[in-house]
Amino acid sequence: MTEQARQDLSGLQNDTIMSVATIAADLHKVNHIAWNVSITAKNAMIISAQAGEIARGFQPITRYIDDIARLAMDTTDQVERESIHLTRLSAHYLRTCDAFNRFNKVRQRGAGARYLASFLPLVDACHSQMQAEAAQLTHQLDLLHDYMQELNLNMDAALAVASVCRIEASRAGEYRNNLMTVADGLEKAARTIKHIVKQGLDRINTIDIKEISQEAIA
Repeated sequence: MTEQARQDLSGLQNDTIMSVATIAADLHKVNHIAWNVSITAKNAMIISAQAGEIARGFQPITRYIDDIARLAMDTTDQVERESIHLTRLSAHYLRTCDAFNRFNKVRQRGAGARYLASFLPLVDACHSQMQAEAAQLTHQLDLLHDYMQELNLNMDAALAVASVCRIEASRAGEYRNNLMTVADGLEKAARTIKHIVKQGLDRINTIDIKEISQEAIA
């Protein structure tokens, strides 16, 4: 492996770990946002109860907002756990790639050496381990991608609910402004979470497991 190839591999490894670690950190922010939405929903329940008949249409919406927040928190917890697991898998996989690269370099330099045959099984075993870990890592990336897509769809539902909130809030008389604030808060939270999720999905899409393996073999 040339010096440039080693630098390319090191760059890919660092980028992979940074991408996965960033996803985990960003998803922690989502949990806090969803928790605030849940608090907002509970406050909206109190307001709509005080408003009585004029906010009757808003009352079931507040329960739905709370359900959305709970689902977002549950999904985010799962995504965060998967991200942390993925970080560990990535670090272990990249160490295996580095080990194979070193073994492979010894094999290339020792071509024709007397005891090379006894060393080759170690190289082959490391290569097999690298392939198995690559498959596991790819599966974990797909799983994380699916969870984040689920969270994104959940936020699409939240945006739709925010629109309904505004319609019902407009009929709530003196409570209109307070309930409009609930709708605005829900929309802002949903758009913020969707933005974070998009960044996470973009980072997942930049991780190329096959390229890392090819660089290690080169």
